[in-house]
Amino acid sequence: MVEYAKKASLKLLADGIHAEVINMRFIKPLDKELLDEIAARFDKVVTLEESTLTGGFGSGVLEYFSEKNYKKDILRIGLPDKFVDHGTQEELHKILGIDPDGIIEKVKLFLSKKINTGIVA
Repeated sequence: MVEYAKKASLKLLADGIHAEVINMRFIKPLDKELLDEIAARFDKVVTLEESTLTGGFGSGVLEYFSEKNYKKDILRIGLPDKFVDHGTQEELHKILGIDPDGIIEKVKLFLSKKINTGIVA
């Protein structure tokens, strides 16, 4: 997902939206020091994962931010908690909106104005 995030961030930059890509590498244990840094630097955060949103990486980030009382706008992009049709990985990513174009569309809807955003993948 990091490569998708990088492609999306370049296209967003062309539209005047700076979206820094931060590779978290691990879901467990969460890198709490890096999450603290992200919370200090960004008002809006987008998490991106190629797994179900329910109980996934983005949920872990939400839980940590809640525990630390960080008040951030967070958009989680990932797989729905339902069965997904068969197809190639590329086809399914496009259908589910987690390909670069889908990420861009969701980020633009999420943002009310052009500000710094961190994409955590």
